[in-house]
Amino acid sequence: SKGVTSIEEDGEGNIWLGTLGSGICKFDGSTFSYYIQPGGQLSNNIWSMQKDSLGNFWFGTDKGLVLFVPDSAKPQSLPTKYSIHHFGLEDGLRALDFNLHSACIDDNNRIWWGTGKGVTSLDLNTRLVFNTPQSLGLSFIEINQQHYDFRNLPDSMRKNISFSHIGAFSNEPDGLKVSFDMNHFTFHFSAIEWSAPEKIKYSYRLIGLDDKWSNPDEESTADYRNLGYGKYEFQVKAIGDSELWTEPYTYLFTIQPAWWQTLGFKAILILLGAFLLFYISQLIVKARLRKQRALMEKQLAVELERQRISSEMRDDIGAGLSGIRLLTEVAKLKSKDSHSLIELERIYNSVGDVAERMREVIWSLNTENDHLENLIDFLGNQSRVVMEHYPCTFDIKMPDKIPDIKISGDARRHIYLAVKEALHNIIKHSGADYVELTISLRSRMVITIADNGKGFDMENNHFTGNGLRNMRRRMEQLKGNFNVNNTKGSLLTFEIPI
Repeated sequence: SKGVTSIEEDGEGNIWLGTLGSGICKFDGSTFSYYIQPGGQLSNNIWSMQKDSLGNFWFGTDKGLVLFVPDSAKPQSLPTKYSIHHFGLEDGLRALDFNLHSACIDDNNRIWWGTGKGVTSLDLNTRLVFNTPQSLGLSFIEINQQHYDFRNLPDSMRKNISFSHIGAFSNEPDGLKVSFDMNHFTFHFSAIEWSAPEKIKYSYRLIGLDDKWSNPDEESTADYRNLGYGKYEFQVKAIGDSELWTEPYTYLFTIQPAWWQTLGFKAILILLGAFLLFYISQLIVKARLRKQRALMEKQLAVELERQRISSEMRDDIGAGLSGIRLLTEVAKLKSKDSHSLIELERIYNSVGDVAERMREVIWSLNTENDHLENLIDFLGNQSRVVMEHYPCTFDIKMPDKIPDIKISGDARRHIYLAVKEALHNIIKHSGADYVELTISLRSRMVITIADNGKGFDMENNHFTGNGLRNMRRRMEQLKGNFNVNNTKGSLLTFEIPI
């Protein structure tokens, strides 16, 4: 501020200051409040200030007179506590440049000002009337920068523009609906104030696009481009010399969606998408079924081949081995040479071993044995056969309930040969007089073989011998575990997933 030109006190004890450069200032005892209008209609250079008997403040500026009229209905803060009015040449002033300290009220309640062109006065006994703008409404509407006479709409536009009716003496159609591509609206509006038409300002908004009112402006058009489809509500209001806003004028219109934006089309897209997903899912299911069918056919072919091989081995090779063993037995009875007898005995035993191994192979190939129950029964029976001639107490503990689980021939063979290998090691190396075979079923099949013999000599390379190495390899083939414990004899544990 360049300085304070005038000071007044209002009825509430507030101090009002007129300044040069900072506009009007109010001090309420603790806070300074400023009314400044940079670059606006009012000047921020206050040359004089005068308070009349009604509590109105008159400010003389270098752009005319400014009047603050108390309004108790407004919040108690500057400037909204006061209605603000501006007077210029159009209001009858002969000059706008008011002089410093050149304002006073005489005994007849007339206010006087000194200006650059003489003295100006106003009778304060005459009531000041500030008119509110009237007849606010739309002058016309442009769509896509085209002005239409809706009463005489061309036939070519009737498919793009529709409405319910038009009121008398008007060109504003009610219930206006336009096609999606007619989305550029320009609204022309006007209001009437006979006393000061040049002071009318407008504010508007388009609900559906933005609920915020525009800044007051003398411009009487509102332009909206590229509007999306939907319902809109255009509102405009006016303010004039009275500084009171009119009630908003409202106009409703609708922009129709394009065919690809309609709910029906979207519903069709959703249905097509759902059908496409269903079709793709069916293709995937059929492909999986074909793959499963091919796999099952392959498995069935393998099982049939296994069945055929096991039958042929049992019928042809088994019979041949039995014949060879019988002939060897007959040759032993006829032979008188001790050396020949020994050789014949070796042949007889070798044929027996081959026949036994062939029975094991036939058992593993036979698809009828691809069940957990068959495996456990076979393990029990064969273990008794293996330990039959070994001088010890041999106990077998089997599970009470055996679930119906299929196990492939390869898995059955690996499990059986691992158990057989463990029992042969006990017979050859342990010197035990008690052996226990336990089979339990949990989340896995657990087979333990315990004896009270001398255990495995880890330091003399027995742990890396063929027997233990073969057992470990077979468990790895089954993705199971194999453990050796030498406490009080030996304890071999096989864990096999089932």
